[in-house]
Parts: sequence; structure tokens; C-alpha cells
Amino acid sequence: MAILLSGLGIILTGFLVVSGKWRGIRDAIIDRRSSSGHSEWRGAEGMSKSTRRLLLCGAIAGPAFVLVVLLQDYTRPGVDPRSQPLSLLSLGDWGWIQTLNFMVAGVLNLLYAVGLRRRLQGGHSGMAAPVLIALYGIGLVSVALFQTDPRNGFPPGVVETSEWSWHAVLHGLGATVVFFAVAGALLAFSWAFLDAVEKVVTSGIRGSATKIRVQPGHALDCADMITSPTLSLGS
Repeated sequence: MAILLSGLGIILTGFLVVSGKWRGIRDAIIDRRSSSGHSEWRGAEGMSKSTRRLLLCGAIAGPAFVLVVLLQDYTRPGVDPRSQPLSLLSLGDWGWIQTLNFMVAGVLNLLYAVGLRRRLQGGHSGMAAPVLIALYGIGLVSVALFQTDPRNGFPPGVVETSEWSWHAVLHGLGATVVFFAVAGALLAFSWAFLDAVEKVVTSGIRGSATKIRVQPGHALDCADMITSPTLSLGS
């Protein structure tokens, strides 16, 4: 469940980036380069078709992954998502479906990471987010390549072993990479968005300050800036 929710968060971010949402943020900082070392978001209008397609891979990966998992939860016999991790879906006669689901999601997120690297410019979050998404994709590919062992009564009728197989250990390592990478990526995205919001707020304050005007016959001094009712915002 944690990977599903985290994946949804990543893909929601991808949808926002691709679709040009956060319009106020985008318009306020388009074509601006950062002088403080923070990441920059470039406007959707200047984005190439190839970059847009790469970002769409991220927007598609999460919903498709979740949909395939949910369909299996409600159609495959013996599946109980309350007690069985979704990795067990890669076992059994229909296990190839989840294996392919892991693989496709991993490849799509690797492509998404390339698009993010093109879209995010400079700064710590601009570097960290694509790298973490790439690790997320690599982790998904690894759990597809190395299956886990039968556990918690799944697949039905298969004898469970007390010791972990080598491929189950590698599967667990890949899953660990997935969890930590997606959590770090969400933090990196949050950092980038907060940087953008801060710049919009700062830009708005400065823009308002330039619009302050003084009515004729009134001298402008420090006291007027604070107390005078004749000061107003003008266009």
C-alpha cells in the first residue's frame, strides 16, 4: 500500500509538470535563471515534444501500475492484499502479469527521470529528483527480474520455505531501493515546489512595491510609508 500511495504522489507531480498546472508558478519564473543555487521550472511553452513525451511516461506509469495491481487483487484466487505484499502477485500461473507490470513501470520511470533532468534546471532538488526517480525505476526493474518466495499462503498450494532464496534476497534489496528512492524523490519535489512558491511570493511583493504612488502635494518619507492614509496601490 505504501508503494502505491507513494507512486501516486510521484505521478501526480509528473502530471502537474506535464500539463502546465501551477500556472502562476510557471509564469512567474519562466525564462529566469537562479542565482541562489535553487532549481528552476521552465515554462511548458518552451518544452520540446520529446521532453513532454518523457514526462508523460511518468504521468502514465503510476495509474497504470495501480490499476493492474487492483485488477489482480480482485480477480486472482487466493489473493488477500490485507496480509500479502503485492510482490507475491509475481508468483503463480498468472505471475507474469505482475512481473511485466514491475518491468514496464520501471522503464517508464527511467524515461521520466530523463525528462525531469531536462525540465529541472540546477540546484540540489533539480539534481536529486531525477536521480532518485531513476533509482526508483531501477528498483522496480530489479524486483521484476528477481522474484520473491511464496509467503502467507500465496500462491495457494505451494509449500513455503523457512529460508530465503538468493533471488528473494535480491528482490528485497530492490524493494528497499524503491521505498527509499520514492520517499526521497517526494521530498525533492516538495523542495523544488517550495522554492518556486517562495520566488512567486517574493516577486509579488516586489511588484506591489513598485506600484506604490503618492498623491500630489504629499511628501514621501518613512513615516508616510507606515502611517499616511494617502498612500495607495496604483496600476
